[in-house]
Amino acid sequence: MRRYLTRRLTICDGSLCPKTDTSDPRLRLEGLVHVTREKLSVSEWAAAEDAKGHTCRCGCGKPIRIRPHHRRKGVPLYLQGHHPMATTREVGRLREQDLLTSGAVARMLGVNLKTLLGLEGRLFDPVPREGKRRLRVFTPEQVETLRSTLRETTGLGPQPVLVYLKEVARLAGCNDRTLCRYVGKDLPAGRRVVHPRRGLAFTPEEAKEIVVWVKRRRRGKQGRPPGKL
Repeated sequence: MRRYLTRRLTICDGSLCPKTDTSDPRLRLEGLVHVTREKLSVSEWAAAEDAKGHTCRCGCGKPIRIRPHHRRKGVPLYLQGHHPMATTREVGRLREQDLLTSGAVARMLGVNLKTLLGLEGRLFDPVPREGKRRLRVFTPEQVETLRSTLRETTGLGPQPVLVYLKEVARLAGCNDRTLCRYVGKDLPAGRRVVHPRRGLAFTPEEAKEIVVWVKRRRRGKQGRPPGKL
């Protein structure tokens, strides 16, 4: 290209002019670019850029490690997964207004999101939608009212802390099938639960009572092999 310009263009009155017998547009010299002969490998460039201390622009302050392929693609501004996505920004604006999305409310109530959406219009009035993506929003007062309504009408919501039979057997140092023979007779009956998993569960006080009963019974029968009452 440089040889082509040298052969086709001539300098006149401070401007670059094409030959008179051509229809090329008039060109003007805007500046000069000096190209150095210094050679820098990609690895050295990555090390030099890494020394500058690039950090994620999301505000987390975590450093961005410069890779050799960033020489071609450019240094990223954010870490992976830290990009301010449109939905994230919209949810952040709603939280600044003390509003809660349906996903956050479902986690607070301890129910599935589909269950919460299915109760809209039946158990509670339809909630307003905000933002470009029409997100359902709840106020903290609505969440408390919904919590009490769920407990009274459906029994859904946060359940008391329970200890499953296998965990009680592990604490007592015996087999869970062995405990099943005494549950409801010498031991508390417990309760059958289906959430978060199906099985027989006990309260922490009942679990402690079972462990004490097993250890006391085992001390009275020292001749039994381990794992049996």
